[in-house]
Amino acid sequence: MPSTVKVRVKGGRNLPASSSHSNKFSSGVGLRSSSAHIGSYVLVTLGGHYNIADEEEGKGKQKVHSTRTRICRQSACPIWDEDCRFEVDDKLLQDEPLIFRVCHSDAIGQDELIGLVYIDLNPLLTQTAIRYDDENGESKIDGWFPVYDTLGGIKGELNLSVKLNFIGDENPFRDSSAGVQLLHISTLDSASGFAVTHVFGFVEELIAADDVEYKWSENFRRARVSHESRQTLLYLLDASVRRKMCKTVLERGGNTVLGYHQSFDMEGDSGIVARTYGTCVRIERIQARPQSMSISLAPHTDSEREDTRHLAPRPIPEGHNRVTSSNRFNLNPTEDQDDDEVELLTMTDFNPRVRVRIGGLVTARSIKYLGNLASKLSDQETRDSWWQELRAEIRSHAKVLCCTHVIGYLEAVTIYDDTAILSITGTACTIRGLPDLSLQRQTNTWQDSTWSGVDDILNDEKAARGGNEVLDSRYRRSSGIKNQTADDSSMEKGGEIALPPKEHGKRRLIRARAAKPCSYAHVPYHHKLAPFQNMKLVPCLCCGKKWVPECLLATCEPPSRLPIRGSGVFVQARVCRSRQPSTGESDALAVSEALPFLEYDLARQLMLKLKVLGRNAAFSLKSEVDVGRSLIVATLTATAVYCSAMPAPRVLEISRTIAVQDEEA
Repeated sequence: MPSTVKVRVKGGRNLPASSSHSNKFSSGVGLRSSSAHIGSYVLVTLGGHYNIADEEEGKGKQKVHSTRTRICRQSACPIWDEDCRFEVDDKLLQDEPLIFRVCHSDAIGQDELIGLVYIDLNPLLTQTAIRYDDENGESKIDGWFPVYDTLGGIKGELNLSVKLNFIGDENPFRDSSAGVQLLHISTLDSASGFAVTHVFGFVEELIAADDVEYKWSENFRRARVSHESRQTLLYLLDASVRRKMCKTVLERGGNTVLGYHQSFDMEGDSGIVARTYGTCVRIERIQARPQSMSISLAPHTDSEREDTRHLAPRPIPEGHNRVTSSNRFNLNPTEDQDDDEVELLTMTDFNPRVRVRIGGLVTARSIKYLGNLASKLSDQETRDSWWQELRAEIRSHAKVLCCTHVIGYLEAVTIYDDTAILSITGTACTIRGLPDLSLQRQTNTWQDSTWSGVDDILNDEKAARGGNEVLDSRYRRSSGIKNQTADDSSMEKGGEIALPPKEHGKRRLIRARAAKPCSYAHVPYHHKLAPFQNMKLVPCLCCGKKWVPECLLATCEPPSRLPIRGSGVFVQARVCRSRQPSTGESDALAVSEALPFLEYDLARQLMLKLKVLGRNAAFSLKSEVDVGRSLIVATLTATAVYCSAMPAPRVLEISRTIAVQDEEA
């Protein structure tokens, strides 16, 4: 649907003088004349580039919209105060940035470019698309923007204002990819007024384009023009890959991406690859919570049933997979992925009500040769297949550790000449309690840890089948507690939930069982069925019922409830290995053979440093491998902590060898 982009160019400040006129009028000692500011103007353009994300071949450039301001003479702080408007389609707004070219006017020679300002319209589209009916006001981008020159850096500032209006009363972006929010954070603040209601899983997109630096040009290539072309290409790649990501999110039924990551791989003459990945979720505005917080599982009278009907989760009819009024997202997991498949999540932190058991660190690496690749569609599918193989490998590693999820998922690429090192790192674990609409979880319970016991009771398998053995045992244990009414306010103090026992219809208080803080360190498998024979497991030092490892490595953030003694310490391990310089596929083969030994030495050095620091766990772990002409350098950084649920690290003992003792004797 067409829309109108209103642009107002207000003015500029601290603009430099024209270099050509400065050379003409300057004296022998280099003093510039005041007439060096011959005049400046702004050229505004939108569109005019090829659609990178379009898979069809032979399509021409998109329509270009351009205008320019008047020339403001003899001023380093010009004031234009001119308005312009473009009627464009929403697809163009998502794919193309708004470009402002600030130039010096020259009546004798060629106009001189001062610098450029790029404005991405996607934040404006997102803000407009997610606006609710009760929110008034006009969305706009307004302020001072730096004028950037690819050779000279920042050269002044430009005061701009950009607004977006629709042709018609209906907002066309409510059903387009512009309404998807891309967030790097893993959890939403409760004060934001929004909550996660469903987690769909991992999403990713990849786009490749030819690098303008490696294209053949018959004319002499100037550095400034070449840099500007590459900068514009990066903006176009960024917009195209994000729009594809947003379309994928909408197809799966989400409206937000948490743990969003984006990177550009500079592959030389093979092109530039833009990659994005994250966790697709659905967020909704939190509804007002009723004052009565009791849930009844026993039969009630008609009046009681009417009072508690708004609290009970509504069942989903059989065969009905779409649970919203818009009927846009599918909650049937069997259509998207296998039940036994390990889910990949880029989130590193979770709400306290989510139960996580960490299994261990999982890593997958691969060495690829880029000499035969280009930016065409078939080569994009080849690159995508490389990542699919690595994701399948890391899923198999998680299955060996008896885990169902990989959290803190990270991808990295290191490129040297035609050799690329693809790396995937994550933390294998088991997760219970993720927001899931298909399990009849209420949308307003995601941010409140007090309701975790209610959700667990309502979704308990035995309770769903009609069995009340678990509830009966809890009633018997709580028989010594005094009776309370449904309006009792003790819920806010002790986290107690009023549930009715079977006899006499009386209500008694029971305390919902929550996950123990030490459960994050418990291994997700039986200690006698460890996946590796040399794994050393010990009973938990906090509860004594489960088993924990001697050392824990994870890419996620340390859980807030994890029993940690003392403060965290930064730890870094570095390993360097020399290599023989080579070219082509032989170079990729040499790096592939040296990489396993490099990783072993890196992990061994990290374990030794943890013992020296007196720590037994490392979180927020990140690894990087850099390849040079004669060296391979691997670094690993993390935050080391001491978890009281795990055994203390062994004390290092330094002993002399027999040869040293003989020399001293």
